[in-house]
Amino acid sequence: MNCGSEVPDDASVCPGCGRPVKRRSTQQGEERDTFHETGTEHTDPKASRIEAIIQALKKDRYAWLQAVLPPILAFLYHAFFLQDNETFNLMNTALILEGLTFFFGYLDVKDISQRTEMYGGMAFSSRYVYLSYFLPVLSFWERRTLPGMKRNALYPVVYAGILLLFVVLML
Repeated sequence: MNCGSEVPDDASVCPGCGRPVKRRSTQQGEERDTFHETGTEHTDPKASRIEAIIQALKKDRYAWLQAVLPPILAFLYHAFFLQDNETFNLMNTALILEGLTFFFGYLDVKDISQRTEMYGGMAFSSRYVYLSYFLPVLSFWERRTLPGMKRNALYPVVYAGILLLFVVLML
């Protein structure tokens, strides 16, 4: 509801931001009222939390892939291949890191621009696109301010931690 996207009458979560929808009793359909009166089905709060986490990961899958995979794969390349020629290895490691960052940034921008709350990509600037491709540390912090995004998403912190660990291990 806060993101401005249309919520169907039978939906319990907002399709734009994933938050639960709070409805007044006058807005409830008769089917919902009879469902709550009978109380035949009980939901497990632990299972619903896990489903919410999985849904959030699916929604921001490219951001999580961009935050986790490039530094880890670049470090694995650095650790296992071409250990004899250190200069060549560092250049290739940096190219792999930037190439994977660009690839997942491109997929993320493409995915975000197709969301309804982004108005066909007009809700974010070309600066955000450039940062997504080349400086994900900054774009992850800016991404949280876009419409419909979780303000307390952890991928910027996770990326900063993994990148810091990557730099320390490379030294």
